[in-house]
Amino acid sequence: MVLMLDKLKRHRETLVDLSDLVVYEPPTSYLREYPSVDRTFAFLDVSDFTNYTQKYGVRAAAQMLTKFRSAVRIVVGKHRVRVAKWLGDGVMLVGVKPKAVCSAVMEINDLFQGDEFYIHSGICKGKVIIFEGDDYVGRAVNIASRLADNARPAHVLMYEARKIDMPARSIRKKLSTSIQIRGIGELDNVYLLTRR
Repeated sequence: MVLMLDKLKRHRETLVDLSDLVVYEPPTSYLREYPSVDRTFAFLDVSDFTNYTQKYGVRAAAQMLTKFRSAVRIVVGKHRVRVAKWLGDGVMLVGVKPKAVCSAVMEINDLFQGDEFYIHSGICKGKVIIFEGDDYVGRAVNIASRLADNARPAHVLMYEARKIDMPARSIRKKLSTSIQIRGIGELDNVYLLTRR
């Protein structure tokens, strides 16, 4: 017991004293500068990436991810949509115009039809806070992410898809059942987007 107390005492001596730590608090005027803006978010994810890796090996999986990321970069640039962040075998996209985001997602999805892997996606438009210049916080981000989680391979799900937001040659079909989204609740206005 004495040995243990001695070790604990020496351990405490090596810890950093945080009592003198100064925490930066931005001025109140700075906090008002976080704008709330309308953006459209999409999450695209490679379906069953773990099984693909087990079946074809790490080298093939890395090549597949390279192919996926290259296609995403080319397509989003063409549609004036931005890669917000890479998420391993997935990606988060953000755009100002819903039609551009939908067009990009559907084109990426089309590129991999008939390939050895599929993409599943979720899209949502809404007000968010741009935090520290490059991070988006809000319900629309969470819904898009959860819709991607709920989408089947090769499916594109969108919350509250309006006809005006749809790209040419696309069809929106309202799902017959609502989707239960963790942390958000039940969503009724979810649509499956497909090509004509």
